[in-house]
Amino acid sequence: MISVNTDTLRVAAAFGATLMFYYLLSLFGYGTDCDTYLMIRTGQQALSTFVYMPSRPPGYFVPEMIIGITSLLGAFYLSNLVSAIMGTFALFLFWRLLKNYLDSTTAVLIVLVVGLNPYYIIAASSSMDYIYSLFLIMCGIALLDKRWYLASAPCFAMAISCRLSNVLIVGAIYLFLLYIHFRRTDRRDLAPIAKSIGIASVLGGLLYIPSFIAYDYSLAFLTYSVADWSVLEHLYRFIYKNAHLLGLLPLIIILTSSFYSVVRRHRHPRVPFVTLGIVIVVLQEVLFFKIPAEISYLLPLLFIVVPLWAIAIRQKRSVVVTVLVLTIVCNVAKFDILDIKYDAKTREAVAADVGVFVKRGSLMTDLMDRGRSQEFFFREYGLSPEEPSFTVSYRQGAK
Repeated sequence: MISVNTDTLRVAAAFGATLMFYYLLSLFGYGTDCDTYLMIRTGQQALSTFVYMPSRPPGYFVPEMIIGITSLLGAFYLSNLVSAIMGTFALFLFWRLLKNYLDSTTAVLIVLVVGLNPYYIIAASSSMDYIYSLFLIMCGIALLDKRWYLASAPCFAMAISCRLSNVLIVGAIYLFLLYIHFRRTDRRDLAPIAKSIGIASVLGGLLYIPSFIAYDYSLAFLTYSVADWSVLEHLYRFIYKNAHLLGLLPLIIILTSSFYSVVRRHRHPRVPFVTLGIVIVVLQEVLFFKIPAEISYLLPLLFIVVPLWAIAIRQKRSVVVTVLVLTIVCNVAKFDILDIKYDAKTREAVAADVGVFVKRGSLMTDLMDRGRSQEFFFREYGLSPEEPSFTVSYRQGAK
């Protein structure tokens, strides 16, 4: 007779419920991001004609192929299920890592703050590449934690294929790992770590060969699209979108409690990898200042900023619970100090009124707009929402 530990059953039930939650929300449709439908078109076209053209530069080969084939086999029901599984498993790996350094209750609360963030929920319940890269990075970190260095390499390589910008995160992780092992007397792990870096680099490069071929055997695919904003316009967007990643009210609590901790000069427990986390945050923020396009670009920071904050305030549960409650509220109601006006054609912010505003939450807005977005983009890109098939039209070429 097989005996199952009660704690194991509780963990399985908790993450099973998380998966069910994300999947139920995924039933509203593919998503509202136009890039989702570009990836569907790219994936379906590549599978039908064996001709690959990136959905947008530099190319996102792994999610494009997975989203393409799952959309053909089971429409958004299957495509979004993959995202829900990845989103849930990324949280599970995150929890496994946290409970080594935080008390068990705080670790659970931190996972809930991240997992119930509206932008994380949207990523885990729609067909978009953000969750793919997060999931694969967490897999790579989990394997490194077990010292399975070579096995982590393919995970990091695919993570880079999902979001090239996350090469900064992967690079920082590897360099930090080399540094801490180089300082030790026993340096036997240096060789397998170096091999892992080599394998990840080669595989990551190979996954961009389809983009290289699509752009006439050139490196023209190594570019990005951003509006011609001034430095001040970059700064405004940078500050505003950083604030709304966590939500305005949760951010106020986080900043206030952190400031209080600094003023009181609380002694914080020594936790490994804090320096690495700070370095990654700085790298990601510098990159985001250059391309402050979408709040979801900042999703990796949730896995770093929230636990670092919990450590800074000495894991005060009442404060963490307060932030969790406010995070949940942000899904249905968003508090703002700006009422932004958008250009009807480009959908870029062009003006804003200052005041105190209560708006519909980001998750509610996304779910309510999915049906209309799906109808528009399927028509715009020549796809059939009723019967996904290999007979899609494809009119985008490399530029």
